[in-house]
Amino acid sequence: MFASGDAANLVLTMPDGRYITVEVEVDVGSADLPGLLQAIKYRYMFPVQEQLPLDNVQGYLVAKRIAPEIKELCQRYGVNWIEVP
Repeated sequence: MFASGDAANLVLTMPDGRYITVEVEVDVGSADLPGLLQAIKYRYMFPVQEQLPLDNVQGYLVAKRIAPEIKELCQRYGVNWIEVP
């Protein structure tokens, strides 16, 4: 949990010492910004709170379906995305 009261759906610790923050949604349509905003927020809040270099943290948006427009925004703002069947 973050000092702001927010909580990422998952925070993974990788074997090489990096971290991954994950926002999980069911379906992200072209106008659905909340999931992306959460992913961006966690991707940047985690290194600040843990006093880590920004490069040590990756953010992910995960859903069954993510609209192409949201995928473009993910790319633009440094968030990875994964569609899971």
